[in-house]
Amino acid sequence: MAQLAKACINRDPKRRPTMRSVVVSANSKLKVGPWDLGESMGLLVPRHEGTR
Repeated sequence: MAQLAKACINRDPKRRPTMRSVVVSANSKLKVGPWDLGESMGLLVPRHEGTR
């Protein structure tokens, strides 16, 4: 998790992770869920049973 935080504050903005990749990484590290990344601006959307 510290590596993720360090990447987020990189002085070079082009080397910082996207918010989408931060969420995916944090989600997998924290075992949070179930969540889907929404198509609209990368919003988090709770996954409902029977979808996807």
